[in-house]
Formats: sequence, structure tokens, C-alpha cells
Amino acid sequence: MFGLLASAGEPEAAIGQQLAFESYGRNVGLTNAWFSCLQQGRVGYVFACTEHGLFFYNGRRFFNLGSSQGLPDGGIVAGIAFDDRNRLIVRYPHSLFVSTGPISKDVPPSALTFRQAVGAVKDNAFGSLLPWKGGVLLLGGGLLYFLRTEGPGEPTIEPFRGFSRQGDMPLWNASPLVAQGDTVWAVRSDQAICGLSKASPRCFSAPDGLPKDDWVALLPTPTGHILARSPSRLMDIDPQTGRVDVSLLPDQGGRYANYPANLLLALTPAGDLLTQSAAGLMIRRSSGWTKLATENGLPPVPILQLMFDRHGNLWLGVLGRGVMRSLGYGAWENLNSRDGLSDQVVWQIARQPGGPLWVATDGGVDAIGGPPDMILAHRHYDLAAFSLALDDSGHLWRSVGSDAVACITISTGETVRYPLPQVSRILNGPGGQMWFVTAKGIYGLDPGPRPSAPKPVADLAGSVTDAATAADGTLWLLRRNHLLHRHADGSVASLPLPWKQPDSDPQILTAGPTGIVWVAVTGEGLARLTIDRDRIVSTSWYRTPDIISTSIVSLLVDRRGWLWAGTDNGISVFDGVRWVSANATSGLISDDLDQNGLIEDTDGSMWFGTSSGLSHLLDPSSLFERRDLEPVITSVTVGTRPYRGQPIRYTRAPFVIQFGSLDFRADSVLRFRYRLDDVDQQWGDTASGYVRYPSVPPGRHRFELVAYDPLRHQSSAPVALMLRVQPPWWLWRPVLVCYALGICGLVYGLMRLRFRFLLRQREALQREVDLRTAQIREAQATDSLTGLLIRGEVQARVVGMLGQGHRGPQLVVGLLDLDHFKQINDRFGHLAGDEVLKELGRRLRLELGAGEYAGRYGGEEILIILETSHVAVERIRSLKATACGEPFRIESEIIHVTCSVGVAHKLAGDTWTSIIGRADQALYRAKNGGRNRIVHAGDE
Repeated sequence: MFGLLASAGEPEAAIGQQLAFESYGRNVGLTNAWFSCLQQGRVGYVFACTEHGLFFYNGRRFFNLGSSQGLPDGGIVAGIAFDDRNRLIVRYPHSLFVSTGPISKDVPPSALTFRQAVGAVKDNAFGSLLPWKGGVLLLGGGLLYFLRTEGPGEPTIEPFRGFSRQGDMPLWNASPLVAQGDTVWAVRSDQAICGLSKASPRCFSAPDGLPKDDWVALLPTPTGHILARSPSRLMDIDPQTGRVDVSLLPDQGGRYANYPANLLLALTPAGDLLTQSAAGLMIRRSSGWTKLATENGLPPVPILQLMFDRHGNLWLGVLGRGVMRSLGYGAWENLNSRDGLSDQVVWQIARQPGGPLWVATDGGVDAIGGPPDMILAHRHYDLAAFSLALDDSGHLWRSVGSDAVACITISTGETVRYPLPQVSRILNGPGGQMWFVTAKGIYGLDPGPRPSAPKPVADLAGSVTDAATAADGTLWLLRRNHLLHRHADGSVASLPLPWKQPDSDPQILTAGPTGIVWVAVTGEGLARLTIDRDRIVSTSWYRTPDIISTSIVSLLVDRRGWLWAGTDNGISVFDGVRWVSANATSGLISDDLDQNGLIEDTDGSMWFGTSSGLSHLLDPSSLFERRDLEPVITSVTVGTRPYRGQPIRYTRAPFVIQFGSLDFRADSVLRFRYRLDDVDQQWGDTASGYVRYPSVPPGRHRFELVAYDPLRHQSSAPVALMLRVQPPWWLWRPVLVCYALGICGLVYGLMRLRFRFLLRQREALQREVDLRTAQIREAQATDSLTGLLIRGEVQARVVGMLGQGHRGPQLVVGLLDLDHFKQINDRFGHLAGDEVLKELGRRLRLELGAGEYAGRYGGEEILIILETSHVAVERIRSLKATACGEPFRIESEIIHVTCSVGVAHKLAGDTWTSIIGRADQALYRAKNGGRNRIVHAGDE
């Protein structure tokens, strides 16, 4: 994180550096903020020793190890270590505990069980634990002890006799212990530093140039040296030559007077030395010490522990604050107003060849970094600036307010101001040419040793949204929904943009390789235009989740051909194959990038201007490195009890599965997909690090988990565990047999009751069958179109009434016929005719009373039967009026229909043929008499 702020190979000017941290405390389960150790295990879990026991971090939460694992609940943990088999050793002030098995990806720390070591250590309180060949070394009473963890039996503590005696002088009980090959380095009680091995011990003391001091930290280096620090000094021992170099540490003060044992040494991933200072931290590089304090983002309280994890993240154990993890350490540099910027709102940026970085801010223009011996007239120029660029003659061009630009001679500070409409961007063209993008068009400036006023370009007058220069020296411009292309010969082509929405708002563009232009459209995404001979031949769109946001404020194609897009939510970059993104959780100083605040430096690194300062990505290729997300399932609880894979009885208690990922670089944005067989129909999604199932049915259920990084669009391989739930007692086999026997008895009893019931219901059922049969017969006697009786049924009823002779009812029959019915069929169609007959039948059914029947005699003829002749004339007239008195509405047509009726009364000796014949003759006379009338048989 502390790379050179100048271009590669150039001397570094002394400037500050902002650090960003992710903090962990009570909100993620860490209930104590005093630390005696902070250490990462081989599997990847981070452990914190506190006054409230031992905690470990799984990428989502801290978990406390206690009585569930066989450890004390709470209490001070003095230190931890891992033996050769990765078993965990935990040191309390007066006891040591060893896990019965190793930690692995399948066995998280919460699944461990511990047993207490046998034996005692004299004056055992605090001190280092050093892994050593089948166990660990520790100090007590001035002697080395060995805790044996290998072999049969209980873990045993015994005096260590593997080294030659260190003489009569005991070791310091608070001495750190470090190993270098087969040699263990420790501090004696007289503050000499000794290397102990099977050979004679090699000790360094005052005669060797080592002052007597409290050497509280030791650190072996890759070069074979031993570094040691005291509260005020740093010592460097070369065991090969015996040389001892001692120096005073700067900026120590008295902050750590109460915490001398917490002073530490560590090597950064770049090989620099890191330790605490009175104001925070300090780093020793080849150029000297660099201090990092509260103004750089560190907390204003003592840092009790520090470490680098296997991915290069810096972790701090901070008194009263919790654990802090740096964001983007070693990959990002961040600067704000505390580091030389006149304001934190950063706009456009330019690198002076062989010199500093020039930055336009709301507070003016600032020079950042550069060779220390380079002469600059000024490193800051007042008045807010939005755009800037450097020409080939040593001049810095910058915008001034909304009505001018200024040309600054860097070596002398001479400034010349030129009136110009508001400038949104200054571009470098081929051969030293410069372009000024203004509110009233493009202004140009030809190269020359002396500055002059930019001139308007005649063919490019008028408002321009944005512009960019291409590698071939041509100029591309955005003007509303048109793309303008100014060729090297000065000719301009206008290309309509192929947007489907007429109100699209293109705002930013950049030119890639020949024939490729990228255009950002507000709220819609990013368009990649392929252009051939000033004609857009294809358009490809990119939106979320490919890019982190569709509110794009800056675009840049770098020398690698990668596209960079700055947004209001971070940055996205496309290497031609895949997209990746970065935001504040990755190390960016702010998610809110500012307009056109992107630049590629001469060494290939990238600078980003934001609303909160300036960010520097040292190695852009690191964004595309594949990461092992390493999801882990940390614990499963059923109700309040832990579940460790054993079959358990069915319960209605909830199952809670907790998980995380051991690649902590993405833990703020990481998401998880999960599925439990036979429970989840599809994959679930969460960022919380746990999932809760109200209950799990009996059976074997596989739980699968996948970690997903939405910034890098990368998924992990799935990890899984098996949940085994036994059936409840009411599903046990003996109980099921009892169920079966009871059901058989119940069925037998029910069958007997059912038999009796069936006998009683048989007669009722027969009556029901007879009724249904009659209903069926009645349905069969009904005409399907009119709903009236069919001819056979009406004939049977007439014959039945006639057969009763004078004892039968006074029978009257009427034969009703629709007049001119054929014309209805011919004019309106047969379906309309059917509708008329259907409506006719409906009307008659509604009108018929007791002893009155109607049936379809044939075609449009209806036979009406009345069982009395007392009011036969009036009833026939009433039925005729009901049938044909109102017009028929068929769909949208109104059809007027009349009908004629022939009526015959029963006479003695009548038969079906005779009575129907008289009615038919009467109907014939009604037809011949003008229709729409009633004629009775026997009427003259």
C-alpha cells in the first residue's frame, strides 16, 4: 500500500498516505477489546486472544471458544500456537489446553474439543508459545519447557532438555521466543539475547555492543538477521558475523509505558519493517522511517497487536476499539487534504513527464510527488480548477472559473489567462496540438514554444457534451444524439447514434482501438460502438451487473486496451474478456468518482479522482487475479445445542447454519448461495453469513454453500455438509406395526357397521335409483333444441288421455305453426332460425301450467295439449300471445314472427289420427285465411 507515488524508477517525494479499515467489534461477536495475540492459522481462520477468552473469525463473525469445546468460559488467554499436525494449543495464565484433533476446512475451530495438559510450569503466567518438533516450547521460572502433543497419552509438560545449557543465567520469563532453523532465540534475565541450539548457545550482550534494555520483541529476517526492539531502541544482529547495530526508534514517547509487552515487529509483504510508534505505526524503508498516525486513518489509542495475513492484509488489535483490517493494503494508495491536496474533491489529473502529478481540485491545482530535486516554482495554484493538461513545452493549462483558461509556465510560475467559454475538458492531440472542450464548441491550440490564445474550430462550433482523442490522432465528439468524427485533414463526419429511446442522454465517451468508440448513456449503461468508414456497424451494451453502476462519469482506454469506467459507485474495468469492479471495500478512497478523473500513469498504474480524495491503483492487473474464495461452514446448532454430523432425533427446534469465507479481501461484498436438499426448492442468496431453518424433516439432507464475489463475478467451488435427522418416535417400526394392527381392527369394526348401514340404506337407495331413472326418462323425452317434449312423448300422452274414454280429461289440442319460418332461415340463416325455436320453447315452458303440455310436432310446428276445455279458447289465445306476441332478439337483429294455431276438441271415439287431423285442417284454414290467427275445428 506504500508504493512510490511518482512514476516507477523515479525518486519519491515525502508525502502522506491515507489508510482505510474495516472494523470488527461487538457488532460481529467480538465482545472484548484487549488483545494479547492476533494470529492467522494455517487453514485461514484469524484468532484473537482477549480477556474474555479466545475468539476466531470466519470471514463474517467472531466466535468465542469456551465450555462447548472444553475450554474455560472467559478468562485471559495469554497466547496460542499450532503444532505440526495443526492442533491448537491455548495458554491461560496457569494452564494449557490442547485440541484433540487438528483444524481443517472440514473441522472448524468451533468443532474442536480440548483437554488440559498434564504437568506444571514454574511461575507460569504469560509468555510466548513456539511450535517445535512435536509440540511447543514455553518459558517458566527462567527455564524452557516443552509441551508434548505427539504420541500416546495426555499432552504432557516437561522441562526441555534438547539444547545445551545457557549457563547459570536464567531466561527472562516475559521473553519472546522465535525460531530460526534449529536455533531458538530468547532474551535472558540480564537482557542478553541468546540463540539456543544443541551446540553451545550464542549470546549477545553489552560487550558485543548490545545495550541493556527490555527487548520485548524479536523477529528473524529472510536474510538470517535477528531484529529486536525495546520501548525505545531497535537492534539488528547478524549471527554469522557477530555484528550488532543499534539505533534509537523515532516517535516513541510514553504511549506504550503500560503495554511494553505489546510492542511488536513485523515485515510487510514488500519486506519493510513495521512497528508501533507513539502516534500510531511506522514503516522502515530504504529511505528511512515513514510515520502513520491518526491523520493517516489510524486510531488515536494504543495498537496492542498487529499482523499480516496470507493475502497481505494488515490486521490491528486496537485497545478499546476491537480488530481492524486494512482495505487494499499494498495495492492502493489514497491521498486527501491531509496529504498535500488543497481540497478533497478531485477532478482531472495529469502527469508531468519525469515530474509530479498535477491534480485539479475545488481548492486549486496541486503538485503531488515527483523527484525531490526537481525545481518547481510552486506546488499549488489557487482558484478551483476542473480541467487541466500539460503541453509539450513545459506549460500547465488549467480552467479558471467559467470564463477562462490559464497557461502556467511550470519552471517560473508565470501565468497567462485567456478568456474562453466554460471548459469541461482539455485534450492532448497529435504533434503537441491541444483541444479545449467548451460550452460553445471546440477550441484548438497549435504547438509552439510560447503560449497563445486557443482559437475556435469553425467546423466544431456549438455545444459539445464530451470529446476524446483516438490513437490515430482523430477527434471524436458527442453532440446530443450524434457522434462527430474530425479526421486528421479537418473534415468532420456526423454519425447518428442508434438509440431506441429518443430521450437518451449520452454524456461521456472515449476512443479505443481504431474503429471502437465507447459511449456512456445516463441511466442506461455503456455502449461499445464498432465503426467502419464513419458508419456504425454494430452496438454492444453493458449494464449492471457487468458494470458496478450505470451512472458513469468517466471513461478511459489505457495502453493495454482495457476500458475503465468511473461511476458513482466505484470503478469497473473490462480487459476484453471479463468485467471486474472495485469500490471502497477494495481500497478505493471513495465510491463517488468525479467527471473525467481517470489517468493511466507512465508505469501503467491508475489514478482516480473522487469526491473524497485521490486514489492510486499500483498494479491494475491485480484486479483480474483469480481468488480462492474459500467458503467454510463454521457451525451448526439445533436449538441451543451444537450439531457435529451425528444422527439426531427429529425435533421442531430450528437449525442454524453459520458460514463465512477465509479470503477476507472481499468479506464486505461477498454473498453466499445455499440450498438444503428436500427443503429448498431453489438456491437461496444471503450476505449475512447464516441461514435458519425453522425445522428439518427426517432423512439425510445435503446442505451446499457457494461463495460469490459480485465485484469480480467469481464463484467458489461448493462446500457441503450432511444433516442426518432420525424419524420421530411415532414413525419407529414397532410403533408403525402397532399402527397397522390398530388400523386393521378399526377397519374390521367399521366394515361391520358399514354392512348394517348398507342394509338399512338399500331400500332408500332403490327409491333414489327409481327417481333418477324417471328423471333420465324425462330428459330423454325432451327436445334438445326447444326444451319441449319430443313428438313421441307428446303422442303417447295424447293417446293415453284418449284411451280413458269418457272417464278421461276434457282434452284440447292446438297445433301451432310459425308463419313464414322459411323466410327467417333464408334471410337470417338456419342458426338464427334455431335461436327463434329455442326462444319459443323457453316462452312456452314458462307459461304452461298444471295439466298443460307442449311438444315439438315437427320442424317449426308445436303441439299444445290442454287437459280441460273449460277455458281452452282463452288459454290457446294466451299461449299464442306468449309465443309470438313479442319480437325475437337474435344477437343484434330484431325479428318479428307471427304464428297460426289450429285447435281441435276431443270427441267421442277420437284417436290420435282423428284429433290431430282436425287440428291440422284447422291450421290449414288459418294459413289460408291470412295467418297470425286461431281457427277451431268445426268453425265455418
